[in-house]
Amino acid sequence: MQQNDKTFQERYNNLNEAQKKAVDTIYGPVLVIAGPGSGKTELLSLRVANILRKTDTLPSSILCLTFTDSASKNMQERLAGLIGKEAYKVAIHTFHSFGTEIINRYQEYFYKGIKYEPIEDLTQIEILENILKSLKYDSQLNKYSENHGYTYINDIKSRISELKKGGLSPEEFKKIIEQNKKYLEEANKILKTFFEKYTRINKKTLQDLPLLITELNKIPIQEIKTIYKPIKTTIIESLTQAYEEALATNKTKPITDWKYNYTRKDDNNLPIFKDAKNTKKHLELAEIYKQYNQQMTKLGYYDFDDMILEVVTAMQKYPDLKYNLQEQYQYILVDEFQDTNGVQTKLLNLLLDAEVNEGNPNILAVGDDDQSIYKFQGAKVENIIKFKDNYKDTKIIVLTNNYRSTQPILNLIRKIIKKGQNRIENKVENITKELIASNHTLKEGEIIEENFKTQFNEFIWIAKDIKNRINNGENPSQIGVIAPKHKLLEELAKYLEYFKIPISYERKKNIFELPNIMQIITILKFLNSLNKVEKLEADELLPEILSYDFFNIPKIDIWKISIQSYSKNDYTKQTTWLNTMLTYDNEKINKIAKFLITLAGKAPNLTGEEIIDYITGVTELELDNEENKEKETYKSPYKDYYFNNEQFNQHKDKYIDYLTALQAYISKVREFASNKTIITLEDLVEFVELHKRHNLPINYETAFSNNENAVNLMSSHKSKGLEFETVYVPNCTDQEWFSKGQQNLLMLPANIPLSKESNNEDDQLRLFYVTLSRAKRNLIIT
Repeated sequence: MQQNDKTFQERYNNLNEAQKKAVDTIYGPVLVIAGPGSGKTELLSLRVANILRKTDTLPSSILCLTFTDSASKNMQERLAGLIGKEAYKVAIHTFHSFGTEIINRYQEYFYKGIKYEPIEDLTQIEILENILKSLKYDSQLNKYSENHGYTYINDIKSRISELKKGGLSPEEFKKIIEQNKKYLEEANKILKTFFEKYTRINKKTLQDLPLLITELNKIPIQEIKTIYKPIKTTIIESLTQAYEEALATNKTKPITDWKYNYTRKDDNNLPIFKDAKNTKKHLELAEIYKQYNQQMTKLGYYDFDDMILEVVTAMQKYPDLKYNLQEQYQYILVDEFQDTNGVQTKLLNLLLDAEVNEGNPNILAVGDDDQSIYKFQGAKVENIIKFKDNYKDTKIIVLTNNYRSTQPILNLIRKIIKKGQNRIENKVENITKELIASNHTLKEGEIIEENFKTQFNEFIWIAKDIKNRINNGENPSQIGVIAPKHKLLEELAKYLEYFKIPISYERKKNIFELPNIMQIITILKFLNSLNKVEKLEADELLPEILSYDFFNIPKIDIWKISIQSYSKNDYTKQTTWLNTMLTYDNEKINKIAKFLITLAGKAPNLTGEEIIDYITGVTELELDNEENKEKETYKSPYKDYYFNNEQFNQHKDKYIDYLTALQAYISKVREFASNKTIITLEDLVEFVELHKRHNLPINYETAFSNNENAVNLMSSHKSKGLEFETVYVPNCTDQEWFSKGQQNLLMLPANIPLSKESNNEDDQLRLFYVTLSRAKRNLIIT
């Protein structure tokens, strides 16, 4: 223990005064505002150790909540260095693993003690389809087309996921919508009356706008208990802000923007609130959400978004569960608090509202509102801004020493983020977040801004500049290229590869985008069609199948087969491609035809995995033969072409990508059929058709690096928490960083801003700020 004390003291002495204050303040609510590079990770570990040193608290009574498994592991390792094996008794979790832990430990409160299975996308879609089929004929959400299925189904699935992350049950969501409906009915009358006088917004509109705000504010609403603002508050706050901006700039544009964002024209060409138009859809969504949950329970499924919401619901329903959890967890620490969403906030509130705390619980929240970039995952920046209002006598500690970047970089990002409106610095008195460069061993770098007429010129310049830096001794792994969208990075990667610059790039990819997987899928579809009564579809797939590179059939032979086959104008006289292939003067083509016919014949008695093994050449197939003929076999050249081909293996990125995709595809198929003893050919085809029909990707993670010491390409969201000596930020245009993007068919109301598409300028500024703040010495903006 003495050694532990010595280690603690050594590491404690390395902290600055603000960090020491956070470690020493172990009682009551504490909010630590930690800007980028301000050293928050160390203080979390030291604070846990300090609680154990200064109190009689058991390690298991301390709960640390993080957002990633890597952050959780990092904290445990740091803590182990301070207090030894006791570190593994401290409850260090991600929010989701904590939810799982509670469900597993207190099974009697969840799912009636029955062990439920995680649901996958296709089953979710099937459940929603059945619900939509049962809706009344006048439903606005059950629109259906033969080719594309239910129009709203993917939007409904996404909105339910967002509502769960936001901590809203179907019943709570319905109450909010009913409150919205009543308010908007009255608000629309006032809005129409006002804008009947002003068909165009002008200076007179600006003068009279306070009257509109006053009238809208007079409409009474019935209070409901929720963490979300009433639509009344959302409308009045947004309109007041637009009015103040218009006064400050002496321009009417802010009012025009507000009108565009919040209203639309009705049948009489008068403005009404957008959300009033969507009320019926929102009430239907609430009912679908309710039925979806009921069906999930009935069928024994849960989804990822349920984990925390189930714990919250159980704590509200069973007081004894809540009291036991409150008694166990005496101290709570939350990292990246700005990323907490509605349901996570509810969980924390339930853990902390014990009577003994008297509104003054032992919670330390560490975060930075300026780095809240996960709104699409339900993160609410208001959680950190309102922390002080939620708990009595909150102590606020601001970490302003930055140990990552040079002062010129800090000055630049400060100038950018100050343009944001909804910031704690603007809401709470006596808070200044001006960062001071405190890493005195860091050499001065440079900030470069370059403009180009075309993206081609821009990417060529970036590639050459990176090449020069590497040639001059800069470590490639200390160079980061960061952009908001993968499409930009994929294009830039081609230029870097052309200049033989080693790159490391990780992203999600869709199996449907890869030709080697689509070739397997097309052959599966052909085999399945060949076993149907109507075989015409199978025959139409053969020209494509024969053209696959791994079969290595000359194009002239494919052309000759097509000539010798059939006339589409006279189906009764046609000769199928398979028949032509069987008699064609080329043994290789004869064998491919026999292979496909034999495999189709055997398919009903084979598992899906066995069929794929034959298609990919993992297993050799004994071909069907006429009597008294010598035994004949065929091994598909697929595997040898893609995975044993010397020329192909020279392109290491393709080799790894194709192998990963093939493994992912087989894994997804097995997951799809987890409730079946075997998976059939029909299942394989249906699996793909269902995904395509509902525009569902089959994603897999690809982590490509053509060198251990490589330049890092990554999205802005992926870069969070990382740092590089040199950072390139390409395509810095409003269109790239501040575009709204495509709107969903079904949007949530303005007072439940959970969708990615509801991002405002503050959200986009924060993403830009996080991106630039990854740079230690050199920042290149193009």
